[in-house]
Amino acid sequence: MRSNIDEASITVSRESGSQSAFGDGPRERDITARGNFAQTLVPGKYVITVNAQGYFEEQREIYLDRPRTVVIRLLPRTARVRIMIPDSYFLKGREDRRRIRLYDNGRLLRGGPVWDLPPGRHLLRMEAGPIVLTGRFFFEAGGEYTVEPFMGLRLNE
Repeated sequence: MRSNIDEASITVSRESGSQSAFGDGPRERDITARGNFAQTLVPGKYVITVNAQGYFEEQREIYLDRPRTVVIRLLPRTARVRIMIPDSYFLKGREDRRRIRLYDNGRLLRGGPVWDLPPGRHLLRMEAGPIVLTGRFFFEAGGEYTVEPFMGLRLNE
């Protein structure tokens, strides 16, 4: 699960009528929210738009005729990909791990073992000395994936 969003931009717009959603104020208000956010609104029809860096914008039309809580979850623009390489693959522990190179669509991945990658098709390549493993994957925005190498022998009769 991803951590909470540090900061979001929220726009609350009153759909119809001249009455403000905020008492004597304007019919629309932009708010920067950190953490949990609460806003009291008068009954009516509203459009709530939420933006946060690294997430898709979410817009919701609601009608308030009674007190209620509106929860808006944002979908990350990236896929979270974890590369898991079992310790049993290494003879010398950390020294062997440093010799592994991971590539995404030909681009060397640095850091890790978790990366936020753009959604779409990916060719992952792991190089460990003379051993090269590749796999083609499709990652969806907001998805969380674990990729593990598989090395083995199979007899087909």
